Order: sequence, then structure tokens, then C-alpha cells
Amino acid sequence: EKVLDSTGVGYDYDVASAIVHAADSGAAIISMSLGGAYSKVIEDAAEYAYSKGVILIAAAGNNKGSVLYPAALGSVIAVSSVDYNSRLSSFSSYGAEIELTAPGENIISTYKDSYTRSSGTSMAAAHVSGVAALARQLHADWNNDKLRSFLHSATLDLGSPGKDEYYGY
Repeated sequence: EKVLDSTGVGYDYDVASAIVHAADSGAAIISMSLGGAYSKVIEDAAEYAYSKGVILIAAAGNNKGSVLYPAALGSVIAVSSVDYNSRLSSFSSYGAEIELTAPGENIISTYKDSYTRSSGTSMAAAHVSGVAALARQLHADWNNDKLRSFLHSATLDLGSPGKDEYYGY
């Protein structure tokens, strides 16, 4: 579901509508490479999708500070970014909401009619979404809570032992 225009601008209502539409259309995973301020309409849509069994994953943000929304919502897995040495990327947002981290620097990605290398928590969120899709394929009987718990447990613990604000689990 495309919710942002070519300049990366979008509206909360469009994001919320896309979340609801994807959930109602049978999506198992929603990956969101966007972020901004808190929005009640997006929170309601995310909670609705989660109640339907969808796993929601979002980029934490690239502002070196607090986690952006929708990643900061309780129904969404917030993803921070690490570099090639598994250290938090200098641009990555962080905070108590971070659940997982993944490579987010110098990642080959599609861009219009070509490929390019990009960096950001959006790249990291895409990695987590891919792993979630593989796990969902192997364990189609798992609900989203069980899949989320599995993703937490199937990680390499970076940073402080246990969950921390930079790397999550």
C-alpha cells in the first residue's frame, strides 16, 4: 500500500486507511518505512490490524533521538539500525520502544528504475519484515503474539544483556 507521495509526504488518514485495508485484505505482515508524530487514527488502525493477527513492523527513525510513530506504538515492532560492526548506526533513533535491530547502512535497494545503496532504519525494518515473513511461512499456525515472541528470542543479544533501548532484544 503506497501512502507517501514522491517527496515522502503523506497524511495520517492515508496511513491508517492503508493499515486497515491491508489487514482486511488478509495481510500477515505490515512493514512501515515512515515515521512522525503520534496520531490517534494511526494508533487505532494499528491496534485493529494487530487484533486481526497482523504483525506490524516500523522504522524507528533516523533522528538520533526518540523513536518516532508508528514504531513507538505498543502494537508495532520498532526497529533500530546497526552498521557492519553491529553497532548502533549514528543516525538511528533509540528508546525503550525498540524491540529489534537489523542492518541499516549501505544497503542495496531499488530506486525508481535502478538500484542504489541507502541507509536508514527503513532498511533495517525491511530486514526484520523479511525474517518475520519467513518465520510466518514456516509456522502459519502461530498467532502474531507467538511470532513476535519468537522474533525476540531468535536474536543475537547486542548491547546490555537482555532488552535495551538501543538494540531491543
